[in-house]
Amino acid sequence: MRESVLERIVRERTAYTTVGTISVAVDRLAEELAREVLADEEFRKSFHALIRSMARDIMDQVRRRDTPSSAPGKRRRRGQRPS
Repeated sequence: MRESVLERIVRERTAYTTVGTISVAVDRLAEELAREVLADEEFRKSFHALIRSMARDIMDQVRRRDTPSSAPGKRRRRGQRPS
């Protein structure tokens, strides 16, 4: 039997509301867990070291791109022949 318009609306809105409510609950639990984990001094030290290491890697990549040897040469315009 085919679902009525009213049944479809009720099903969709119930699903939407349920997902929204669960999403909010998951966000709250994740924030609570993050606060608990960040309260652990040993974890904070390791976490900061990881972030510093990644930041250094990113800066090294940026510096390598900015070196003269990696700088792109003049680009030819479309249809322009090399000189």
